[in-house]
Amino acid sequence: MSMGGHDTYTIRRVTEADDEAIRTIAEDNPDEGEISFAPRIKASPYRISRTITPETIGFLAETPDGEPAGTGTVGFFTARVGGDLRQCAYLNNLAVASDHRENGLAKRLATRRIDAAESRYDDCVIWANIQKGNEPSKAVAETWADQFTYTTSTLSLEPKSNPDSTSAYDIREARRDELSDVAEQVNDFYADAELFSPYTAEKIAGRLDRTPVEEPIRTYLIALDGDDIVAGADVIDVYKAMYMAVESDGDVPPSFPD
Repeated sequence: MSMGGHDTYTIRRVTEADDEAIRTIAEDNPDEGEISFAPRIKASPYRISRTITPETIGFLAETPDGEPAGTGTVGFFTARVGGDLRQCAYLNNLAVASDHRENGLAKRLATRRIDAAESRYDDCVIWANIQKGNEPSKAVAETWADQFTYTTSTLSLEPKSNPDSTSAYDIREARRDELSDVAEQVNDFYADAELFSPYTAEKIAGRLDRTPVEEPIRTYLIALDGDDIVAGADVIDVYKAMYMAVESDGDVPPSFPD
């Protein structure tokens, strides 16, 4: 069902007062890819997006009577693209309410976010993740993207019932005075990785301190061999703020490593 027209909607910057509207649109409009899923949001969507990417701007589309019709965010950061560090803008969280589709609203939300990126940076890389099979989102991206270059995979894995022993290593949370060493080692490990955003001690500390709920949701774990840091992992307890509910997996079989 389609209501309204291209000029019917107004699009404005999101505030924390729009949390309920954003939650409703996101939860009621699952991703249309091969696996249909939608978030179940337990905390402020406004704060969640800024916890994950601090420099984030959200936009909300409304009808003349103030009914929420669509939403989308754009996050800003520096990352490696083509071997060079570039200013980047990441288009994310696009959702249009079912009653307001086929009116060009998704394209307008994309354009508004791209305009925000181009007004912020003289030169930047604008990108988005689109699930395989999500043809409506791909069609919108084809109106602004000049290339489709990366394929990524996301796997959901159950923990081992009998995990391997880690008795040879001391595993614990990183102390604040160790974050510079952690950042240096992470940057070295991902030295050739595309779309990697370099770490600093200040960036890691900021991530650990930001949370959309009352308790911290992020921890940086390190493994030590004696006094030497030999491994690390950035652990995010996303479930404390939100989780994804699978609506339908179609004919897609699970894909797990042996």
